[in-house]
Parts: sequence; C-alpha cells; structure tokens
Amino acid sequence: MLLKFGGTTERTIEVRPDDCTVIAGFRLRIVRKGDRYGVNGCLTQSDARPVVEFYDIRSPHTQFGQFVSSYFIATLLQADRWGCGLSLHGGVPEWSISAEDMVTVRSFLRAREVAL
Repeated sequence: MLLKFGGTTERTIEVRPDDCTVIAGFRLRIVRKGDRYGVNGCLTQSDARPVVEFYDIRSPHTQFGQFVSSYFIATLLQADRWGCGLSLHGGVPEWSISAEDMVTVRSFLRAREVAL
C-alpha cells in the first residue's frame, strides 16, 4: 500500500499492509530499518531495531493521523510482564492506552516479530 504525504515536497512512503493497524483510537505503524518516517517522510530509519509509531487518528495531521509517540518494539514487549497501560504523552491524558488495549498492542507486535 502506498501512502502519500502532502507538503511542499511531496513524498510517497511505502508501507507494508500488515505493518499498520488501529487499536483504541491510535494507528500503529511499524518502522523497520530503511523505512521512511517523520514529517513528509524526510527521515530514514537507520537503526536495526524496529520501532512502532503511535498516531491519534482523530487528527488528520498526516495520512496516519497526528504523531504522538514511538517506542522500540522490544521495549514494549519486554514491558509485558508488568501488565499495565501506557501513557503516550504525559501532557495529554487522552493519549493513553489501557492495560487491556496494551494486550492487543503486544499481540499485534508479537504476530509480526518473526518478520522483524
């Protein structure tokens, strides 16, 4: 699937269909080494460790929504043992994911772990 970003320099970012999903009002996007990310896709992921980005789908800032936060996938999978939710941005209370929804987030990430 190709997603187009607007702006003064239009770029096309290729996103694997299985690397995006919506959970609890947030679009999750997996970013792997070599993938483009950032405003208008201006950056390229150089770290071999995959990242998951969280976007608020209520705000159409980009094709994905409004960028909120990102984490190394390994960090979120390791945090599973605590069984808690996740505050994506301490200054915005609604940018939080409940413990129950984090189970779904981790299931989504684990299902793609083989391909990471």
